[in-house]
Amino acid sequence: MLIAGMYPSTSSTHSTTALHIQPPNTDSLEPQYPCPRAASTYASYAVGSTAANWTAHLNASKQLFAALDGVSGIPPASNDWHRSWDHYFDNLSARQCHGKGLPCSINDTAKCVAQEHADAVYRLGQYEYSFIYRDSPASLAASVASYGVWLAELAAHIRAVVAGKSQVLYRHNVAHDGSLARLLSVLQVEEMVWVGMGSEVVFEVYGRKSSGAVYVRILWGGKVLGSSSPSLKGGEEDGGLVPVERFLGYLDGLVGVGAGRVRGLCGV
Repeated sequence: MLIAGMYPSTSSTHSTTALHIQPPNTDSLEPQYPCPRAASTYASYAVGSTAANWTAHLNASKQLFAALDGVSGIPPASNDWHRSWDHYFDNLSARQCHGKGLPCSINDTAKCVAQEHADAVYRLGQYEYSFIYRDSPASLAASVASYGVWLAELAAHIRAVVAGKSQVLYRHNVAHDGSLARLLSVLQVEEMVWVGMGSEVVFEVYGRKSSGAVYVRILWGGKVLGSSSPSLKGGEEDGGLVPVERFLGYLDGLVGVGAGRVRGLCGV
């Protein structure tokens, strides 16, 4: 659908458009490259952990789980459906984002998910994403390690443009919500949310003809990204433009040029 939207002339023909997909063991976008230290860090405080500040919200919402299980038929003992609100959030939000009704039981069509239950799931999901990727003190280190390779690739693309070694005008990466969440974590977004379908983080590179200065502008949800990091704050008078040297220095400081620090951060 993205290709058809960008190249309408191809939608009525049999022409093809090349897509590049990274091999699983080196996939930086999902990401899938091995990073034991990041995986163990997430496991210590987030989904599947026994950390008190993670399990507290699950224990407090057991009645909501029971109500939804009664409609969906999900067994109460199913770990995948009850170690976080991920599955119920995806199921309900996908329906309502597409204008569909909330689900009803196949055994009793009068028993349906109430809107107040769906709203509670959305609130819990927002809490989970905020906690996993921003609120936990361990979140930044885990995101940097697990997403560092892609960040280094981004820096390399921008450097190539600034140095005049690349004529590429546009790159587009299609990723999962967990990928964008890690990116927003590293960018230290001021308000973390569950990344919805169709969400975009955009990196724009600008140059001033008068001075030769080069800037990066980061957009989130179609607006200038609000970041808690002073390094990523652009001038309001410039519409959020961040000097490219400062932006690249921020990424290099975290992951190293060419992702040189990532192996150490991942413990491999």
